[in-house]
Amino acid sequence: FGFNAIFLQQHVQWKILVGLRLVWSIFLMFLAIAVLSFIPQEVDFGFTPLVRFGVILFVPTIFLQAMITTANAIFQKEARYDRATLALFAGSLVTVLVLVLYVLSPLSSMGMIGTLIIVSLGTLVTAVCAMGLVKRYVTFDIAFSFSEMVSLLAGALPLGLTLMFNLVYFRFDSLLLSLTRPTVEVGLYGFAYKFFEFVIAIPTFYMNAVYPKLLRIESRPKRS
Repeated sequence: FGFNAIFLQQHVQWKILVGLRLVWSIFLMFLAIAVLSFIPQEVDFGFTPLVRFGVILFVPTIFLQAMITTANAIFQKEARYDRATLALFAGSLVTVLVLVLYVLSPLSSMGMIGTLIIVSLGTLVTAVCAMGLVKRYVTFDIAFSFSEMVSLLAGALPLGLTLMFNLVYFRFDSLLLSLTRPTVEVGLYGFAYKFFEFVIAIPTFYMNAVYPKLLRIESRPKRS
């Protein structure tokens, strides 16, 4: 929701960012379940009972991803994206290794549900590693200051809404397809999107890396 960008601008305490992300992620988890209850349930296509159960099973990763993103705010501030990459590598490695064992085992009969559990496990490992690595720079703590959280939320609102509309713009076609086409076809369509998302992520990493430097340049006293 753009919290990291405003966190770096306003020099808010990291523990306030952690508290706000905790509250925000819990809200989004309940919102996801609430929205799911209004989406039509079909048997052969779209949000089938199996897909709906998978969504519910995967909802806790919203909280895990929130913690990963919160840790990335410190890595961004300290220009240590290698730490973020290390945490992501650890989680991805666990996901791949466990997934290989899963495919080769009798448990593979669980299908998609087993895969979601493994991906969630990998996300958990990434979150734990990120929080462990961030302790090199800050003390892990959680604070709930209503005034500071509101200030951070208000500052992030324009960027946050932009990101939300951007997400809708990129995913609305997939949502429409999920209501009219078989789940396998929607999955293949989403897989093709990943190639595009991978490419646009490269300039995003660059912008995130130079953003703190640009803020420091902007904050320097202007010469008369």
